[in-house]
Amino acid sequence: MKTTVLAVACVAIFFTHAQALSPYGFETSELHKRRLWNSVDVNDLHKYNLDAFPPAWSGYLTQPMDHFDPLVNKNFTQLYWIVDFYWKSNNHPVFLYLGGETQLTFDEVTHGHHAQMAKTHGALILGLEHRFYGYSFAQEGLLLPQLQYLSSQQQLADLSVFRGFAEKFLGMSGNNTWIVFGGGYAGALSAWYRLKYPHLVYGSVASSAPVRAQANFEEYNEVVANSFADPIVFGSAKCVASIRQAFGKIEQMRQAGKFDQLQNDFNTCQNLTKPNDFKTFANYLQSRFMGTAQYNRVEGNSSSIGDMCKIMMVPDPYQALVKMFKPSTCWDVSFDDFLEKLTNVYYHPYQVLRQWFYQTCTQFGYYQTCDNNTNCMFLPQVDVDYYLTWCAEAYNISAINVLEQVNFTNTYYGGDNPRGTRVLFVDGTIDPWYALSVLKDLPEDLKFIFINGTSHCEDMAPSNPNDTPALKAGRLAIEKVVSDWLIQAEMEKKHT
Repeated sequence: MKTTVLAVACVAIFFTHAQALSPYGFETSELHKRRLWNSVDVNDLHKYNLDAFPPAWSGYLTQPMDHFDPLVNKNFTQLYWIVDFYWKSNNHPVFLYLGGETQLTFDEVTHGHHAQMAKTHGALILGLEHRFYGYSFAQEGLLLPQLQYLSSQQQLADLSVFRGFAEKFLGMSGNNTWIVFGGGYAGALSAWYRLKYPHLVYGSVASSAPVRAQANFEEYNEVVANSFADPIVFGSAKCVASIRQAFGKIEQMRQAGKFDQLQNDFNTCQNLTKPNDFKTFANYLQSRFMGTAQYNRVEGNSSSIGDMCKIMMVPDPYQALVKMFKPSTCWDVSFDDFLEKLTNVYYHPYQVLRQWFYQTCTQFGYYQTCDNNTNCMFLPQVDVDYYLTWCAEAYNISAINVLEQVNFTNTYYGGDNPRGTRVLFVDGTIDPWYALSVLKDLPEDLKFIFINGTSHCEDMAPSNPNDTPALKAGRLAIEKVVSDWLIQAEMEKKHT
């Protein structure tokens, strides 16, 4: 079992006792397809104005390991995707789809709302995988001397190099309008790319983008509680009360020293007397509810949240929790075992644990706590110190340095009050990550769309006839902004 910081990545979470969650709540990039893309039957894609298998091809670009120090004589190869099926001419727009903290797949690049808009506007679709994820890695593995080159700044520089390469490789006119798309962490990258490289990209659609770094991310679980209480997704105040009751009983047992009973009830391999083992146990318990909110989907008269509420709204919610989690073989909640996995330097395309936690320790924080002063439904032992221990033990990064780097990230990018033009922030009211995004229109054409009842990156999926009216309206609003940008770009070209 691995402990959890639930991911900002736009992926699906399917919780089992055998499969635990890595830093943004995923184990392989296949989960991404199961949530956003495989939920659509390829035989029915014509209904959504998309082709089931548009021709696409991939390649690898050699990139400098360090764009900012020419004395570092190291390189790596970075995966890219090209979809020119909808591209009308070498003068038409380019839609650049950004990879985040997982593998970037064919399905992700070729399908989705951005692909529908590409077909409408005759645009080229390009995708670039994030360095150190998927198949874009250094041969040396994940030793700290290599991880020092893993940062959002280096990835933005990768994007700038890729842009120049693509222009030449595909024979573009040099007069193309580039729009960048991303969701979750990649959504933040999308916004930052426009803000830091405005001469290279005309506009950005940043979905579920946590642009404000924050070490103690208390608001995450506050939104989770609000989402489980929201009738629009079949939650209720009674549901929240039942979840609180279940976790409250665990806290009472902890205070009474009934660790043997907890071990027996949940069949843990450890007796939970070590504080960090108990925190690891508590973190895993809460992660299923967190993931349910983050990736909630409404299906007719039910939703993921509604289904979870049905499980928990029983006379004894604690026993419902036990039944939900108790495995047939003992459940490893050892913090030391987790750290052993976190320090594994072996690179595999589907593994993201060590890389992403390194980024949280060196740039973002994003640690989802359950502090006593909040309306969190879970256990207060999951505090920021627990997460900061990971940084110290796995990467030798002190708590003070984590906080300093989080502050630097906000100073460097502008947090949730950036300055620039033509960035559209899209968020859903059920998604806990909206708390770190931009939730108001800012000066100079920085806009936001807040979609009622939708979860993490839900707007990015292909349109579905069963989508809620709010989601349909949200996508139409996104399409209008993108269309206006393209019209504006053409008008500017005529006057230059």
